[in-house]
Amino acid sequence: MSLKTRCPACDTVFKIVPDQLKVSKGWVRCGRCAEVFDAAAHAAAPDEASPVLQPMPSKATVKNTAAIIKSKVIAPKNIATEAVNTLVDSKLLPIKEGIETNLSFVRVAKNKAFWEQKNIVIGLYVACFGLAGVLFFQLVLTQRHHLVAANPSLAANFESICKLIGCNIESLKNIDAFKIDSSSFNKTPNVVNDSSRAEAFALKVSIKNNIDIPLAIPSIELTLTDSGDKPVLRRVFPAKELGFQGATVGAHGDWASEATIVVTPNPAASPISGYRVLLFYP
Repeated sequence: MSLKTRCPACDTVFKIVPDQLKVSKGWVRCGRCAEVFDAAAHAAAPDEASPVLQPMPSKATVKNTAAIIKSKVIAPKNIATEAVNTLVDSKLLPIKEGIETNLSFVRVAKNKAFWEQKNIVIGLYVACFGLAGVLFFQLVLTQRHHLVAANPSLAANFESICKLIGCNIESLKNIDAFKIDSSSFNKTPNVVNDSSRAEAFALKVSIKNNIDIPLAIPSIELTLTDSGDKPVLRRVFPAKELGFQGATVGAHGDWASEATIVVTPNPAASPISGYRVLLFYP
């Protein structure tokens, strides 16, 4: 009994023999376009017209030499205008249990058919969109400080999220956006303690936020130097110690501070002749 199958690539209908399908478990190769497909899944109606030629099944690598294949190739009369089809009449020995076949084109076709299944394609799309969503959420979470600073209305939403995942919302830090407008460090005439010869200095600093987003207030580092610009004394002042109230400097806002600093001279150190002021985040 002969069956008919249709190539899904070129729509050619072929006659096939059931014995041929046993070799490759139903997988055949179209003799016209070389497409590999499952003959049973693409069975054609019995009354459909078909060419005399049949599809060529794949070669099988059989351990212990279990099959003898006799092949006859028939070419069309007009080779210039017609595709070449191959007719294979196979006489196969029964496939014994335990004999392993290795059909490379069948494996490729099965893999292709597996990944083209509707459920698999949908699953891959869902996985891609899911991973993209996770990546987007991670990016938003990483930039939460900047987003809240630029859009304060988002603060409540991010606080709710942070309660669930254990994060926090901090004021945005951008030290490069600050500029020291002016600073001075002058000795005052008052002597704090005659016995220790401590001296009082007045430190004045004015800084400005140059961007349109509120920023966390930085700390101020004061370095006293000698005549060779070598550090003699260094001290860090938090913003609160300098009288700043609040956690941020507003957009394009400025802040000026003045503090009295008591310095006890060290006889072994060089005398103080200069200073440097630096802004930084601890």
